[in-house]
Amino acid sequence: MSFDANSSKILKASLDIFGAEGFVNVTMTELAKAAEMSVPTLYKSFASKDEIFHSLVSTLIVNHESVLEIKLPSGLSNRQKLEMLCIQQHEWLFQNEKMLVFIAKNLNRILSNSESSQDPRIMGMKRLEEWFSKNIELPNDCGFNNRVLARAFWGTMHALFLEALHSGNYDDFVESRPHILNLFMQGIGASLK
Repeated sequence: MSFDANSSKILKASLDIFGAEGFVNVTMTELAKAAEMSVPTLYKSFASKDEIFHSLVSTLIVNHESVLEIKLPSGLSNRQKLEMLCIQQHEWLFQNEKMLVFIAKNLNRILSNSESSQDPRIMGMKRLEEWFSKNIELPNDCGFNNRVLARAFWGTMHALFLEALHSGNYDDFVESRPHILNLFMQGIGASLK
């Protein structure tokens, strides 16, 4: 996803102001001021505040998908592959701290106003299912498929992530990486070796 210089400047400023104030508390005039441009110039790039917001969410989705593009060395066990995925997820989240603040402040709007084709939960789940299908070798007798496995992993990871967002305690989330993996491996992941 690429944007011209003005659009990029608007999105960068919008990420900050939506993160600080929340979507409903921000006007296009405030967005233009934060982006250091006139309101008409802002409207040349984006028709509405909603369009800016949805562009931010789309950028978030595209950037997060890069986490699932990691190249895994050959010969890793399923557990080692999952450990690498946990590490990549955490690193991405904390390299994008402004995006975390934006998500925390606007989570309800992100989840309630997403079109089904753009719903970050659905898109993220689909990409995670693809990652599991490509990288995790399930035993024939395990009784579940990669879709179930991906959903269990997603649920474990995101329950702790949402708790960190709501509590504002990101340090606990960073330290929880081994616990996320252990919780997952004690449950459905126990069938993996």
